Amino acid sequence: MRIGFGGMLAVLVCLAGAPSRAADQPGFTVDGQVRQTLHPNAADVQKLPVIELEVAFEAQGKMQKAKFKGALLLDILNKAEIVDAEGKGSAFRHAIEVASSDGYAINLAIGEFHPFLEGKQVLVAYERDGQALESMGGLRVVVPGDKHGARSIRDLVRITVK
Repeated sequence: MRIGFGGMLAVLVCLAGAPSRAADQPGFTVDGQVRQTLHPNAADVQKLPVIELEVAFEAQGKMQKAKFKGALLLDILNKAEIVDAEGKGSAFRHAIEVASSDGYAINLAIGEFHPFLEGKQVLVAYERDGQALESMGGLRVVVPGDKHGARSIRDLVRITVK
């Protein structure tokens, strides 16, 4: 089941199910309740429609502002195709767990970023303030609107649909 817009599938063909990451390019796995496990890297994410967001949040005791560039988490999940029984509200029954290489993990509700509900532009970012995140520990999930940066996951390694 796709949870986004019908026309997005053609754009999402660039994310292949087989790993394509180069040894020096950070990547992550999308798995769980999906039809197709994905192993995209930064180059794969850069092929998706580009979203730029300016965010401000508290981290390490001070306010930080940054401009991130990346692709919507929703676009990546649409490519993986969330598996669910049909029925009223079925697209909103899942939680998305996002994990970093150090074991830190957070959960997001699909309703937070689904365009029919809250519609946050949650990103899988590959650039911060014009610099590639590869040099800063890998890809990052950015959750705009949070007052604290606790759900902005650095060095992304896994997105699991539960």
